[in-house]
Amino acid sequence: MKKTLMMTLVTALMVTMVSFAAFAKGPNPGKPIPGKGHPMFAELKLTEEQQDKIRVIRQQFEKDTIDIRHNLQTKQRELAKLWSTKPLNQAAIDAKTKEVNALRIQMITKQDAMKEKIKAVLTPEQQKAFYEKMKERKNRRPGPGPRPNGQCRCGGMEKDKK
Repeated sequence: MKKTLMMTLVTALMVTMVSFAAFAKGPNPGKPIPGKGHPMFAELKLTEEQQDKIRVIRQQFEKDTIDIRHNLQTKQRELAKLWSTKPLNQAAIDAKTKEVNALRIQMITKQDAMKEKIKAVLTPEQQKAFYEKMKERKNRRPGPGPRPNGQCRCGGMEKDKK
């Protein structure tokens, strides 16, 4: 009886572990596909020359922002520590929040510059498709306020405000 129960539990545990491993290897939307580049660029039907130019632009962006990204992660961890200490030091939290926001603005500025460089590589038709994809992507991101389709972040519909 004990052996049967133990074998059943071990089998169930093994099945659970295998299923977790299978789901963990699933697709990762929006991430570059090895050998294929960014999925959004695959939809634009870029020439090899365009792909190479965009790859160089993106690599330069990664090099230019590595310090900013590192500093941003460090400051975010420091901010989290400040929030977890008791009593809260509101002045320190405010100062660290300003530092984090300044780094975020730097990243956004660099991203905008990269998008402009990419735009210069694209044909007018590709530019139109690029901006449509960017608009779709922006609408999918979670954030405050109602979604364009009328749903709130909780999945329900926004109530009419009167």
